[in-house]
Amino acid sequence: MEKGARLFDGALVGILIVSCLIFFWLSTHGTWNPLYEEQNSSHPLHFDKGYFFLAQAQATIHGRLWVKPWELPGECWVRNGRCYGYFGLTPSLLRLPLLPVLDHYNRGLTPAYITGALTLAAGSFLASLRHLFSRMRLARSTLMLVALVGLSFGAAGVLTQLTPASFYDEAIAWAVGFLSLSVYCFIRWWENQQLRWYALLLVGLLLAANARPTAVPFAFVIGLGVGYKLWRVRTVGAWAWAESLGLGGALIVIPIATCLGVYYLKLGQLIPSYLLNQTIGGPDAFPTWLAIRKIDHDDLVSWRFVPTALFAYLRPDSVIFTRPFPWVDFRFSDYPTFGRAPIAYVQLRRGSLYAETVSSLTATMPLAFAVFACAAIGVVRSRVKRIGQWSAHEVFRSHLLRSRHLWKVIALTGAVASWCVVLTGIDVSNRFLGDAYPLLALFLLLGLPRLAWAVDRGGRVLKTGTIAIVVCGVSWQLFVNIALAWRYGAG
Repeated sequence: MEKGARLFDGALVGILIVSCLIFFWLSTHGTWNPLYEEQNSSHPLHFDKGYFFLAQAQATIHGRLWVKPWELPGECWVRNGRCYGYFGLTPSLLRLPLLPVLDHYNRGLTPAYITGALTLAAGSFLASLRHLFSRMRLARSTLMLVALVGLSFGAAGVLTQLTPASFYDEAIAWAVGFLSLSVYCFIRWWENQQLRWYALLLVGLLLAANARPTAVPFAFVIGLGVGYKLWRVRTVGAWAWAESLGLGGALIVIPIATCLGVYYLKLGQLIPSYLLNQTIGGPDAFPTWLAIRKIDHDDLVSWRFVPTALFAYLRPDSVIFTRPFPWVDFRFSDYPTFGRAPIAYVQLRRGSLYAETVSSLTATMPLAFAVFACAAIGVVRSRVKRIGQWSAHEVFRSHLLRSRHLWKVIALTGAVASWCVVLTGIDVSNRFLGDAYPLLALFLLLGLPRLAWAVDRGGRVLKTGTIAIVVCGVSWQLFVNIALAWRYGAG
C-alpha cells in the first residue's frame, strides 16, 4: 500500500509538470518564448492583448489606477475622460516584484503568468485529490486509474481554454487559480480549524475577488460556511459568537469590500455599468453593440440570459472535425468559417447577446459530468437501501448535512453561485468555460472517491469497463482541449 501511495503521488506530480508544460507551450503558441504576446489581427484596432496588466502595475506605483488609452485600446472604461481597465488589480500586483525586468523588455510576460495561474489551479485540486485519497485503502491499479482521471484537473480540462496570451484570459486564470487554492485551504481548515489554513483561505479569496468579481459569491458562501462551522465546534457563549461572526465575516467582507472598493475608485460605481466601456456606450461604440443595446434596452446584465448561456455551454455538439491541423474546430464561431450561428437563442430575440466563438463544457470535460453522476447515483442507491422508507428530504439531511459532508455542499454551492454570475452577463465566449473550472473540478473531486471505492471492490468486468471509459475520456479531452486552445489562440 505504501508503494502504491508513492506511485500515486509521483503520478500526480507528473501530471502537474506535464500540464504546466502544455499550458506554457499553448500560451506561447508553440514558440516557448516567455516574451510572446498575442496580436489580435481580427480586432479593428490591432492591439497587443497582453500589455494592460503591466501598464496598470506601472500606474499603481505612480499612485493612480488609470492607464493611457493606447495601453488599452478598444477596452477603456471611461470616467472623467480617463481610461480605466475593468479588470482587477491582482494580475498587476503580482507583476510588481518583477517590474524592473518587465520594464526592461516592455512586456507583461503574459504566457508565464497565465501558466503560473493555471498551474496553481491544477496543483490545488490535485493536492485536494491526494488529500482525500490519503486515507483510503485502495489497490495500486485503482490509484493509478484515479491518477489518470486526474489529468482532467490539468491539461485535459477546460483550463486549457484559458491559454491564449491575453488579459481577458489571464484575469479569469488568476481568479480560477486562487479559487482553486481556496478550495484546498477550505478542506484543510474544515478538518482542524488551524489558523494557517484560515489565513491562506482569506488570501486566496481576496486575490481571487480582485482578479475577477465572479469570485465574490464564492467568498460569500465560504464565509457563511466557516462561521457556521465555528459556531458548531466552539463552546457556546459570547466568545464563540464573536469568533464565528468575526472570522466568517472577514472572509465575506474583505474580498467583497476590496473588489467593490477598487471599482468605485476606478469608475465611481460599486457595480460598474457596461455603458462605461467606450466600445459599448461611448461616442464611437461599435455597431454590433449599438444593435444589442437597442434589442435589450440597455439592460446588459439579466437572469433572462441564463437559459441561452446554459444551452450554449452545455450542448455536446459544439465541435467538428476537420482535415487541416489541429483537426478539431468550433462548430459555433464568430468567424465565417462554416456559416453557422455562434449560439441558439432560448426565449430571447436573436442578437440579444454578444456571441463569440464558443465550445461547451460537455464537449471539453465530459468526464466530470460522468464521474459526478455515477457517484451521485451510487450514494442515493446505497442510502435508499439502508433507510428503507425515508423520504428524499430525509436522505439529504442524513447524509449531506452531516458535519463531515457539509463542506462539500458549501463548496459546491459557492462554485455554482460563482458560475451563475457569468451566465447573467451579455457575453457568450469560449474563455468563460474557464469560469466553470472550480465547479467541474469539484464534480471530479467529490465523485472520484466514491467511484474508486466501487471499482476497487467490483469485479473484473467493472474494472475493465471503467479503465476503457477513462482512457477514452481522457484521450478525448486532451485531444479536443489542446486542439481548440491552439485554434482559438491562432484566431
